[in-house]
Amino acid sequence: DRLFLRAFAVDHRDHPALGYVISRTTTTCSGRSQLKEEYRGLSGREIGELIRSGAEVKMPVEETTSSHVEIAYTGDTCAAGLLLTEDIPPREGDETVSDGNFEKSALYLQQAFNEAPILFMEVTFLDYACEKQKELAASRGHVHISEVIPVLLSRGWFKKSDDERLVVLIHLSLRHRPAAKALDL
Repeated sequence: DRLFLRAFAVDHRDHPALGYVISRTTTTCSGRSQLKEEYRGLSGREIGELIRSGAEVKMPVEETTSSHVEIAYTGDTCAAGLLLTEDIPPREGDETVSDGNFEKSALYLQQAFNEAPILFMEVTFLDYACEKQKELAASRGHVHISEVIPVLLSRGWFKKSDDERLVVLIHLSLRHRPAAKALDL
């Protein structure tokens, strides 16, 4: 197994920021390698001589590689940068992540929402009814709690009743102490 960390650009208003997807790639072999048909029945000594002469005596083993997202983090961002729209414009920083490839950056952002069983999402402001906090979130490039459901809906969440993906809200403002009280909507 190999783990890969892939970065994608996110919108944090005045400066570039990154989100991340961690993927696991696994390569499996189907069965054991076997002698080619034409060498079956030869003695071990004869097969050894063939190998020393450079002959390929075994059939190739079929390898299968699979990759799946383990976890994702949206990074320090605002809701506008996470909403899925028809035409996603390149974001500041796209040229410096994902080998400078905007399509890869957009793909990794899509994987964060569509494939990650656990998504860590930045949500700085938690007072649902406070208009001032909504304005602060928008002006400072952060996410307000009222924007979480629209972002997730735009990315296809809640379409299946058996969806077991988790969202962990992080990057909470220190003004929300204790968080349990702040989340009492």
